Amino acid sequence: MSRRKRASTKAGIIEFFRAYLAAFPDLRMDAQDVFVSGDEVVARVRATGTNEGDFMGMQAPGKRMDVQLIDIMRFGLSTGADGFAPAR
Repeated sequence: MSRRKRASTKAGIIEFFRAYLAAFPDLRMDAQDVFVSGDEVVARVRATGTNEGDFMGMQAPGKRMDVQLIDIMRFGLSTGADGFAPAR
């Protein structure tokens, strides 16, 4: 997976998480807080896992990660999810 910018579309998010799971096969993402306002959702997520595969052009060091992420999403009735914000 290169560092190129991915589209904030369903296909782009699927591509991102396939590469993420390939690099971190034991990936776990736990929602710590979720806030909803109208059609918007903000989630604070704790991601943990072991970097066992190359990711975004970086070689795998075989080390564990434990990071906090913020995801911001907007949901429309006819369009589904929009405005995904994957970790960068």
